[in-house]
Amino acid sequence: MKLFYIFLSLFLFSQYSLSSETNLLVEISGGNFVQNRHLLLAGGLRYKFEYSQYNLRINNWFGEDYDQFSFPIEFTYSKVRQEYSGFVDGLFGNYMGGINLISRWNPIDGYIFSPYIQCHIGILHNDIYEKEYQSYIGSPFEFSLSIAGGIRLHLPSNFSLMVEYKGEHISNAGLSERNSGINASGFLFGCSKSF
Repeated sequence: MKLFYIFLSLFLFSQYSLSSETNLLVEISGGNFVQNRHLLLAGGLRYKFEYSQYNLRINNWFGEDYDQFSFPIEFTYSKVRQEYSGFVDGLFGNYMGGINLISRWNPIDGYIFSPYIQCHIGILHNDIYEKEYQSYIGSPFEFSLSIAGGIRLHLPSNFSLMVEYKGEHISNAGLSERNSGINASGFLFGCSKSF
């Protein structure tokens, strides 16, 4: 059993051979996000706002390498769901989709496991604003701010797996009268490949 723990320690904390050249990194991830509080609608009904998010991230798209910092660009699509006696599609609209710029910090790089912290800023198009009985999203274009932390497992052939926890705020910064905003969080799971 001791031999197993020694091997596991060597595996987890051994140097991982990465190319010193700047490579294009493509990530695909998905997960489920839940509003941190129930939403109150006209008539006193309370709903839990949920959405499934799917992301495509491209790193080193500008051809530069800043050691522990990187600036991926993210294309995101979310399928909106709500829970009230089961899932009711369309109650708050059906989708959100947009683009984010990410600032990512990789404090430990070059190992089998590499953690990261990142923040996102972007803009989302949605059809939620069309539902005028809710006060949370009031504009077809909303701003998205989020912070996330995750860990990546590097695999052979420039593949890696990742898990990430992300908190997200969506609002229109007062550009519409309806601007209570959405605060949601959830886990993302995904994979990436360097080219």
